Amino acid sequence: MKERKAGILLPVFSLWGDYGVGSMGREARAFLRSIKKAGFKVWQVLPLTPTGFGDSPYQAECGYAGNPYFIDLPTLKKQGLLTKEELLSARVENTGRVDYAWLYETRLNLLKKAFSRFVPTPEYRKFAAQKKFRDYALFAALKAEKKGLPWYDWEAELRFRRPLALRLARNRNRNEINFYLFVQYEFFRQWYSLKEYANGLGVKILGDLPLYLSRDSVEGWVHPELFLLGENRAPELVAGVPPDYFDENGQLWGNPVYDWEAQAKTGYRWWRNRIRDNLTLFDMLRIDHFRGLDRYYAVPANAENAKNGKWYDGPKTALFRGMKSAPIVAEDLGTSDHSLVAFLKKSGYPGMRVLSFMFDGDPKNPHLISNHAVNSVVYTGTHDNQPLLDLYLLADKKERAEMRKILAEQCKKRGISCEKTGRGTAFVQRANALLLNSRARLAILPFFDVLARADLRVNTPGFADGNNWTARLKKTDWKPRYLRRVQVEIENSGR
Repeated sequence: MKERKAGILLPVFSLWGDYGVGSMGREARAFLRSIKKAGFKVWQVLPLTPTGFGDSPYQAECGYAGNPYFIDLPTLKKQGLLTKEELLSARVENTGRVDYAWLYETRLNLLKKAFSRFVPTPEYRKFAAQKKFRDYALFAALKAEKKGLPWYDWEAELRFRRPLALRLARNRNRNEINFYLFVQYEFFRQWYSLKEYANGLGVKILGDLPLYLSRDSVEGWVHPELFLLGENRAPELVAGVPPDYFDENGQLWGNPVYDWEAQAKTGYRWWRNRIRDNLTLFDMLRIDHFRGLDRYYAVPANAENAKNGKWYDGPKTALFRGMKSAPIVAEDLGTSDHSLVAFLKKSGYPGMRVLSFMFDGDPKNPHLISNHAVNSVVYTGTHDNQPLLDLYLLADKKERAEMRKILAEQCKKRGISCEKTGRGTAFVQRANALLLNSRARLAILPFFDVLARADLRVNTPGFADGNNWTARLKKTDWKPRYLRRVQVEIENSGR
């Protein structure tokens, strides 16, 4: 990526619409047209995978399947798979939050009505014949049969995938398996159609690949050899990060970690295929927790927090041999060391910088705009950060004055105006302008900072308060005046 570009971060679930959650329909296309007009050339999304407990896209029950909630219902009606009355029954007031409990109770039942009218085509049969989707469909059918019980608590015959048990399970769940294959078929039809539309406008899509998968995942069940698992397929170590900016106890993610020694013997085939598959879904790919591929932090599976973990070596550059030119963004935030710096340099991939981390007064802070490298991707904040307006308003008077001072110094170094930033919205707008004037080739604004909104935080790491992954725009939020303001700054920054 040589051209200077501006991008916008907006999860699919945060799009506006009438059916409880953002989808891949007309609202997504309207959003794409609006950002194209404003000068954005990249749309960054969060993982599109089906979620489990906690609704986090970073705790996927399958690393390659699509989230059924994102399927656009009016598109199914146009295909003759839903009636007008059924579509009306799915309409719900957009409160600015996704109600996952309501979706869980209603959406699959509606999709089953669509499935009942579906006539398989040759294209569908080709899709449904893929082993990986048949594995996922059987997994999903068994989860439904067992009322959501995780696979590692299933009876031994199924847990260990005994051939007879699998054959019997397929026979008794044949219709349910076909339903889940239909859901995946419709998801990917809609996604590739949306991606084609975006690319036709000149907008590239930046996807997101979580490093880890949920313990209760298809991959853990079908490919236990990929992970460090012990007796009864229980993990020996689980992933996390040590105490940091977000949490003094560290973050205990609980995901099983990979058996990198075993994967090395296959030339990292599974992981390399995973990256290639994602680069067909997206034009560019951000690898979350990239540092875990150099060295990863893990704690015993029975640990109460992440304080007493250890660092272990990952695959390092061997994983990317022959893939140096791949359009990958390395999420290298958090704990850094010489090993990570060397790994990132050898990979050639751009790392990440976050403007909201630059206010500590340290002139060597890598997040200061004046310290940005050309080969990097810069954000005002990520999906894990506070909106800038929230960060500013929650600071005390002295802290705000220091933030304004640092912002003004950085604006001066980049040769842009930075006056009258006392009001929170003005502070955010000048910060957006500063970010766009970074040396970095790609600058990304999250949707909440484009709008200068404090109430649209996507995720608060370490807190399961029910608000994570629920932030959603209303149609009236996406006002042209905000985009016109950003459009001017994009043009002025040469992006």
